[in-house]
Amino acid sequence: MLARQHDRSGRAALDLLDHIDRIAHARHLGRLADLALAWRLHVLLDQPPSPAIDALVARTGDEARFAHALSQPQVWRFLAALGFALARWHRLGGRTRAALAVLQGVEAACMLADNQVHLARVRARIALVLHDRGESAVALPYLRHALQHVVSTQAWQCVLELGVPGKALLRMARQRDPQAAPNTTLAMTIQALLDKLRHDQDSGADLFSERELEVLALLAQGDANKQIARRLALSENTVKFHLKNLYRKLEAGTREAALASALQRGLLQRAAPPDCALE
Repeated sequence: MLARQHDRSGRAALDLLDHIDRIAHARHLGRLADLALAWRLHVLLDQPPSPAIDALVARTGDEARFAHALSQPQVWRFLAALGFALARWHRLGGRTRAALAVLQGVEAACMLADNQVHLARVRARIALVLHDRGESAVALPYLRHALQHVVSTQAWQCVLELGVPGKALLRMARQRDPQAAPNTTLAMTIQALLDKLRHDQDSGADLFSERELEVLALLAQGDANKQIARRLALSENTVKFHLKNLYRKLEAGTREAALASALQRGLLQRAAPPDCALE
């Protein structure tokens, strides 16, 4: 988690996981190797879609491996890590029913083990998937449980780890949950979470000029340097100057890494392509 936050391109996290893999295999630590595999999937899911993600899912053993983990309560860390990763993979692919099935398996295991931390985490994720499916009323009790856990433990990360998609979920709860009336503890907790998510998203964008954000938006559309220059009425050298600054600020060495980092920071939503008559 810390490596992902420090370097949003994913390079630092993947380097760390390579190191963990080497230790696990050298010392024959099978459970650690399994965990590293699940964590690697989490990191790749932060990046733009690629065949490497599906290949890694196949390496993990997907649902078959997850079903086996469900029958082994002693490997609950791997169960949660793989379950959350698989559910996110399904959700991002639009397979919400499959995502729910995986998360409900994790939920049942957490209830059986009385693991309250992971129960709050999984119910926040269930709420997110149900909200994606348009089942907001059904999502509310799941989210409320996660929020009550945050209130009692100050474990903000249980909800914050949902990232930007969690903002719409929290706003929905603020509007529709009768227990989140103004000035209630639940309402104040929702607002505090929204503020934290907004700060995480906005703090990165403040580092970039308006022109850099325009270049970034066109870069995300797949435009080449010459196209960007034409659309923004700039010289190609000026575009290269802005790209150099973007790569430095995004801690990236390639276009793909820059876009992955920008996506993680929420910059691509703020960097709307400029209206331009030079089409």
